[in-house]
Amino acid sequence: MKYKICIFLLACIVTNVFANTICKDGEYIQIKNEDGNIIYSISENMLPWYSRSYKETDKYLYFSNKARNPVIVDKKTGQSRTLDIIYSDFYLMSSDSKFILTCTSKEKTTTYYHFVNQKFIKFDNKYFSDFNFYLYNVEEGQLVEIKKLDLSFLQKSDVSLSAEAAYDSEENCFFINFTGEGGIIHRAEINLDTNEFSVLRRTVFIPSFGGELMYCCDRLRLRENESNNSNIKFVMPKGIKVLTIKRGKFETIDNIDSYWTEIEIVEDIYTQEGRKVKKGERGWCYGGYLALSEEL
Repeated sequence: MKYKICIFLLACIVTNVFANTICKDGEYIQIKNEDGNIIYSISENMLPWYSRSYKETDKYLYFSNKARNPVIVDKKTGQSRTLDIIYSDFYLMSSDSKFILTCTSKEKTTTYYHFVNQKFIKFDNKYFSDFNFYLYNVEEGQLVEIKKLDLSFLQKSDVSLSAEAAYDSEENCFFINFTGEGGIIHRAEINLDTNEFSVLRRTVFIPSFGGELMYCCDRLRLRENESNNSNIKFVMPKGIKVLTIKRGKFETIDNIDSYWTEIEIVEDIYTQEGRKVKKGERGWCYGGYLALSEEL
């Protein structure tokens, strides 16, 4: 009986941590607790006219105010914090809410970028040289000085930055992801032991969210489970379009670092063996051979 009570109390605690929700009421962005009470509210008129949007992670709501300072709001308590030391309208928070990648222009002008499908960010190459990038440690409230930082590859016409970033506590690295040639998603890191930036050219990143249309950039085996030892259902030809369902385990295969990915065939195809497969067929494949573009 004691164990049941403990489990119930723990469930209540967990529920209270994550029960608060963000909603819109007219022009107001609000955080409500599980009782429906408003613990934080801000008018969209207090946000920059060109970017009246916000983002959220499990812990925080964050946005830029009219002075173009990032504002972080604790979703559990409703308490807000303004980062006065940063002047920016671009910010990318890691999924665990510990770090923010941000940039500002030298002349304090608008950071020229736009979203592609709300998942990828394109920068305007004309103004890119004016940008300075910073990494902000949310818990310690400090800017991290980044060494050897070179994000010039982001101004290439076929490159865009993923709106999804991550922090790995075991490796103590902040990761960003970007599309490269042929739409393959690569990864770059800021090592927080050395504060050095580097591009991991042999890493192919698969977004954690499902519903991404991708293409096979080589002949690719579709398996029953996320393992090279799993039964092969069939071999998909190069260029086949698939829909990602969920991301699986991380593994290095053929000197490529990527994730096993559950996918769904979105149109009738003929396998490498010549067998017809109808759309809707699902299975697992290695993400190192998936890309966002069919122009491979």
